[in-house]
Amino acid sequence: NADLDQSLYVRGGLDYRAFVSKRMSLAFGLDALWQYKEKETITDSGFDVLRKVNQSEFFGVGPTISLQFWINKRFALSTETGVYWMRGKSEEGRFFKNFPELNDDIVEIESTEIQKLLPTSLFLIYRF
Repeated sequence: NADLDQSLYVRGGLDYRAFVSKRMSLAFGLDALWQYKEKETITDSGFDVLRKVNQSEFFGVGPTISLQFWINKRFALSTETGVYWMRGKSEEGRFFKNFPELNDDIVEIESTEIQKLLPTSLFLIYRF
């Protein structure tokens, strides 16, 4: 058995930062995203080799809020949360090496979803 799992996430955006105290600042932003995922599983049963493939690509946009605590003028700790509206498609199928007549038709699913970015990461910021 072999598994291949690849993902690529690209995110960019703009934000507005405002100090709410001497050491704390808030940022309100808008991000655009692109995601690509590919998963492939190969299983050898001894009679045949089965390859399952799933690919997806999504585009999205959404607002973000981040909080920064400034340790000094150059260093800060930060966390961020956001909600993204995503639109895209997924394709999946099964392919047999010895019995190709059993291959699936490729199933294509278009979907729209809401993704949440929870503030589970703590970032160290260095300002030049």
